[in-house]
Amino acid sequence: MQNLVWAVDRLWHLVLEQDFSSAMKKWLFLCFLLGSLQTILAQQKSEYCILRIINTLKTTGVESKLSIDIGTSKEHSLYNVFENNKNGFVVLKNSDGSTLVIKDEIDFLPIIERFGFKLIQVYTTSILDKSFVNYLFEKKLP
Repeated sequence: MQNLVWAVDRLWHLVLEQDFSSAMKKWLFLCFLLGSLQTILAQQKSEYCILRIINTLKTTGVESKLSIDIGTSKEHSLYNVFENNKNGFVVLKNSDGSTLVIKDEIDFLPIIERFGFKLIQVYTTSILDKSFVNYLFEKKLP
């Protein structure tokens, strides 16, 4: 950022010191360079989703419940594609109107990969008698 400030300051001094046409060419070149940089940075966008597994210790064993978190953006590519149901499963809504109930993370992994998401991190947290396993997925946007 300091280099950019220095370049703009230097260009401004060139405008004051030299003839207008040469300084104008340099100013246009700097604008083009900044626009190109902005375009490159804009192409580095990603989407994320988290598959959360809630494990609860019961007297009969461990009970697992799934949920998917895509945030609140209606622009997310998975908006209205997946939903969480009351029974602790994730439901995939197919384009033909049918649904697929996903009951464990093993079934979820190949499905989310079809949407262009890659697993980038797994982390766990525990609160009282519940443990949460979070699978963080990323999709690079064009």
